[in-house]
Amino acid sequence: IKSTGVLHHMESPLEGLKALVRVLRPSGTIKFSVYSRAARAATLAAIELRKSLGISPTTEGINELRNIIRALPRDHPAAPVVNSRDFGTRAGCRDLLFHVQEHNFTIPELVELVEAAGLKILSWGPSTSVTKLESMGYPNTTDWRIWHEAELKRPGLFSNGMYTLAVTR
Repeated sequence: IKSTGVLHHMESPLEGLKALVRVLRPSGTIKFSVYSRAARAATLAAIELRKSLGISPTTEGINELRNIIRALPRDHPAAPVVNSRDFGTRAGCRDLLFHVQEHNFTIPELVELVEAAGLKILSWGPSTSVTKLESMGYPNTTDWRIWHEAELKRPGLFSNGMYTLAVTR
């Protein structure tokens, strides 16, 4: 089962993951991706800015927010979001900054989610993150403590802003 960009937009990611477990074959694998809180720091700051300004997801609102963010001082926490591929288009920006609901995870919170669903981690990803992990001197491992330590040292480890895991029962 593959699920990308879904669980973190559900009211309860745990209930969503449990629903996937219910249809999983006995020896099956679930590969899913959810947002990394650390990797999305600028995005989360931009979302908070949008909320504080009361900007709506209309064409005018999206354009207004993009202009406001482009004009921010470079050291503003939301300023780096202009480098996101999604920020460059109105549709992408809406997807990036105007979701009604989303959950962002730390690695310990994600491990807790996986375990609460009765699953165990088979692998972490994406592959670009594995390469970065290895370049930092860490082994490619399923040990979440190592991934967490590495992400604390390099918040951009999950450069696509998402953790990707393969899990099984």
